[in-house]
Amino acid sequence: MTTTPVSNGKSVWEYSLNRRKVLEIREGEKAKCPEDIARFLRALEIQNEEQERFLTIVLDVKNTIKGFFTVTVGLIDRAPVAAREVFRLAILQGASKVVVAHNHPSGDPTPSAQDIACTREVVAAGKIIGIEVMDHIILGLPSPTRARDYISFREENLLCFDPRHRHLWNTTSDTRKGHETCQAMDRMSNCSKRSAGKAS
Repeated sequence: MTTTPVSNGKSVWEYSLNRRKVLEIREGEKAKCPEDIARFLRALEIQNEEQERFLTIVLDVKNTIKGFFTVTVGLIDRAPVAAREVFRLAILQGASKVVVAHNHPSGDPTPSAQDIACTREVVAAGKIIGIEVMDHIILGLPSPTRARDYISFREENLLCFDPRHRHLWNTTSDTRKGHETCQAMDRMSNCSKRSAGKAS
């Protein structure tokens, strides 16, 4: 996916109170994999920001990036996110799919427990309103100790995604492993709730 300005290309807009063109991509090019989203985020240079910035990236039915908007800007180590804000402008733009993303100013893209819990809430809310959350990308910084500067929740099987949509990224994801991860997380959550109930 090309994210440098090109002639006769497709504009990518930042949705806010005033729509702002931020870059152009070639007409018809799609986000085919998490690396394409990571490249898009690098073009926005969010990896250089000193605070966490949480974005919703709006896609059409063919996975073409229509635009994005900033959901929240947080502290250096966290950005509080409300699920309703993730989808508010996506609904107005008629989105059928979204990718959520944020940066880690520390440079390490490894998701925190809060990142995972937040993502599960966002995915659940998307199912209710009918907007598919394709992935959550965390962008860090290049390091010789890591193979890449981002983490894809879908690739790491951290998303409880719909088993009917096995090929959202046009890849052969191991959905069984993803479901096992989700089931384990659900069991842990239920155990915690039961323990809390007994303690009270």
